[in-house]
Amino acid sequence: MNEIILRILKFVRFIHVPRVVKYVLFRCIKGRNIPVQSKIGISEISITLDIGNFIEYWIFMDSLYEKDWVWLVQKYVEDKIFLNVGANIGAYDFSLARVAKHIYAFEPEDENCKKLTQNIKQSHIDNITVIKKAVELTDNKKVKLFVHDKEKGWHSMVVNYKYGYKMVSTVKLDTFVKEKRIKNIGLIKIDVEGLEYDVLKGALVVLDKLRPAVVVEFNRPVTVLSEHSLIEIFDLMKEHRYRGFRRINGQMVLLTKDIIDKIYNENILFLPKEKK
Repeated sequence: MNEIILRILKFVRFIHVPRVVKYVLFRCIKGRNIPVQSKIGISEISITLDIGNFIEYWIFMDSLYEKDWVWLVQKYVEDKIFLNVGANIGAYDFSLARVAKHIYAFEPEDENCKKLTQNIKQSHIDNITVIKKAVELTDNKKVKLFVHDKEKGWHSMVVNYKYGYKMVSTVKLDTFVKEKRIKNIGLIKIDVEGLEYDVLKGALVVLDKLRPAVVVEFNRPVTVLSEHSLIEIFDLMKEHRYRGFRRINGQMVLLTKDIIDKIYNENILFLPKEKK
């Protein structure tokens, strides 16, 4: 049965069909264990995917996950360090591994971390280091990571899915960067299902001294559960001399405070302002 499904999906992948059709096909196979080898765009690295999972399905279909954003940020990581906070199974990491000098992929969840590590070994990649910790405002704390039973990208420290939790260790970015003596950071990507504000608060020294580009997921529903708001993130970055940009119809548009309440779930690129 899986062979028939794969043949259909491989055919659909190479013909022009509306994205909604691809999504309907995913709904039909969601939760199935369907392993497949697939090449990642940009890097051409081959990894093992389970296309019954949402993120891995779209990697298979598009060769990249969040492909417009991956193409956008590759210039910031070229020959520089990339800190990927909330790496999941490594969609960004494998896409940018041929471009970045080194990648630190922070992923606390066991299964995601295992798959990421296995694909690194399988592909003989030597510039991705997996950090099996949750990035937060504090170091060496044990916290609950609530796990989602089907969506591997939804594990969260603020959303209680009622499927159970795992205890994970924490690390603060400022501490990590100092201990590793990291200097040349081109990009920090933060996608941690509601804990983005705390991650940023724990990286203020890095932001002020090293001035990397930062991509933050603005997810209003889960941010509210963390008792913070998207406006707080905006104000924090503005205080540290960063400007935010949205991607609209292929163009980067300056983020202004008056439209933040209209944002539901999208990535925001923060770039450091030039010194006066």
